[in-house]
Amino acid sequence: MDIRTKILTDQDEIAEVIGICAEAFHDQRCNDPAVIQEFSEKFSVRACFVAACTEDEVVGFAAFYCNDTVNFTAFISMIVVRSIYHLRGGGTKILGKVKKICRDNGMKRIRLEVADDNLQALSFYRRRGFVLEGASGRGSSFYVLNL
Repeated sequence: MDIRTKILTDQDEIAEVIGICAEAFHDQRCNDPAVIQEFSEKFSVRACFVAACTEDEVVGFAAFYCNDTVNFTAFISMIVVRSIYHLRGGGTKILGKVKKICRDNGMKRIRLEVADDNLQALSFYRRRGFVLEGASGRGSSFYVLNL
């Protein structure tokens, strides 16, 4: 399957991609249209947003920040892959694009926070070299990957 990535900056396009992928959110409260709108506003202004698509369908997306010019640490806010594309390379393709953008912007590390009960995400990140940095105290933990 040919999966391509592209950077989106338009708030409406971002909202559309998030809406298509909403069924795959670990926290289903994020599936609310008001939350999707809030995310799209925030991501279109402050974050890098990468969408992954086949020729005719959205596979998933990543929203992340790579603007820390003090510690040179990027932060992944979320990577979401639609359930029909799990284990088909979509997440790996998205993360690869995120890593390239982070490196191109001088980042030395990527950090993220994962819910401790999101076993699928934890497994995905660990298999790709992320290591536990510490607990957040909110039922989640921080992981880091050195680039």
